Amino acid sequence: AHYKKTSLLSKRSSSDITNVMLDLMELQTPASYQGGLMLKDYTTGADVRILAMDDLYVNTVYQTARGTLVRRLDSGKINVGGLYNVPLFDHTGTAARLQQSEVLRQSFFRAQFASFVSQVGTSSRRASSLASEEEANRHARATSFGVESDLLPNDIQQIEVELNVDVGHLKDRFAPMTNPSGIPGDESIGRFAYLEGLEYLMYNTYDVHFYASFALIMLFPKLELSLQRDIAQATMDELREPRRYLGDGNERSFRKVKFAVPHDIGNPGEDPWRRMNSYNIHNVSSWKDLNSKFVLQIYRDYIATEDEAFLRDTWPAVRSCVDYAFQFDIDDDGLLEHGGWPDHTYDAWPCRGASAYCGGLWMACLDAASCISDKMGELELSAHWRNICEKAKVSYEKKLWNGAYYNYDDSSSKHHDSIHSDQLAGLWYARACNLSSFIPQDNAIKALQTIYKFNVKGINDGRLGAMNGVRPSGRVDNTCLQSREVWTGVTYGLAATMIQEGLVSEGFSTAEGLFHACWEDYGYWFQSPEAVDVKGRYRSLSYMRALAVWAMQWALDAKKQKKPSAGRTSSISTVKE
Repeated sequence: AHYKKTSLLSKRSSSDITNVMLDLMELQTPASYQGGLMLKDYTTGADVRILAMDDLYVNTVYQTARGTLVRRLDSGKINVGGLYNVPLFDHTGTAARLQQSEVLRQSFFRAQFASFVSQVGTSSRRASSLASEEEANRHARATSFGVESDLLPNDIQQIEVELNVDVGHLKDRFAPMTNPSGIPGDESIGRFAYLEGLEYLMYNTYDVHFYASFALIMLFPKLELSLQRDIAQATMDELREPRRYLGDGNERSFRKVKFAVPHDIGNPGEDPWRRMNSYNIHNVSSWKDLNSKFVLQIYRDYIATEDEAFLRDTWPAVRSCVDYAFQFDIDDDGLLEHGGWPDHTYDAWPCRGASAYCGGLWMACLDAASCISDKMGELELSAHWRNICEKAKVSYEKKLWNGAYYNYDDSSSKHHDSIHSDQLAGLWYARACNLSSFIPQDNAIKALQTIYKFNVKGINDGRLGAMNGVRPSGRVDNTCLQSREVWTGVTYGLAATMIQEGLVSEGFSTAEGLFHACWEDYGYWFQSPEAVDVKGRYRSLSYMRALAVWAMQWALDAKKQKKPSAGRTSSISTVKE
């Protein structure tokens, strides 16, 4: 049974909203459709096919219902006391989440669904069974949809269907997809994707996953290895689709260049994994951090899992992406040079010449790559990369060290000597992989103490986290939006770096400031944003990078074990153990 279209338009109270959403769709199992479920959208009269995949099918049904309602609300056909105050089935509901749902649901109706056919088969029995379950639970959902969990059917309890990523970005932000081809045995666990955030609808945004990935490798290691294999494959692929960029309308290149690590694996509105690099502000094929971050994460994941097969599978991409990056060493000093535009994760903050951030990442990358090369028996190549790393160390100190910290870059810009909170990101990962430090220990401690004094304690009395950029005078760097923001994930990564270098008290104090800001002062609990500023304004709620908090646990675990550092073995217990 279903409600008539006219009855939908007559519903007005917010208490009836869940009924409205459910009524918009009718579950059907026509004999002509084999191997799945079919919904009817009463706003268009169109049939929508949904494959029979347990939790995923349930999620799709609900996201479709929500998306349909949003369209109707936006068109003015239904007005329930003000659109942007309607909670729907997100009990903390906001307009942003409602509007994003229409975009998010598109991913369930594009080519990726077709890929499930090979797994699900074409039997109609599964569809019929699911249809029976749906009918049996229909009335319960109509009155308790997403509010009282004890009233929901069992299949609904297994997943979160809210767009809100409050209790764990990973749980509410993922989309399991098809089995990757060519992966043998129990590694064929499927593909994994999660969104960058509510505002930036891109899957597996890799420059940000660099920070967030500690959560995956520590909690769901097989998902992390699957994601990494996908990035490795994407690195070897290309997408020869001409593209112009918003940052420079005159620049053109291909959407995905071979051997350049992708920025993301696609967005929900296109075809993830097949149409990479949804990001179109800058040409990410020339970014100076992505390739380094890939190598470091590959080695970190190997250290954690001791999975030799994983290392062998990803080795071709590691070797190729390191070779690709050498083109950016313009002056042959061992460091990669920036092009004078925001060619890294700080994509609004221009950088020219060598930089503390990408220079450190590159040296750590070369060290990690040489370790992987040793494992692969490529000893000559390993020695070559180490020689370049030694050259880079000399250049790094000469060009960037000023006696108290490493300058933002070695240009002549007004902000070249700003104190960047993320300047030791490369050291953070090197230590996490139990690699040797590429900078003098005294310099590392001085730089961290300077950051703590200026970027942490010097901003809002330490109740905000680590400001991205601070001038030597103590004033916030106002070069751009991002230089005057505190990034949650960067703050946690900095805290982990401090813990690794023995500044445990300072590390926890740094993270505590962010806790005060997000949980006490500004009310961003369960929806950690990418950034906050000194006035408490946020950017991009429920953001991926904040998962870097798990890097603090990683650092603490390493200190507890106190294993000897040989530069080749892990200082933490492996995920396998």
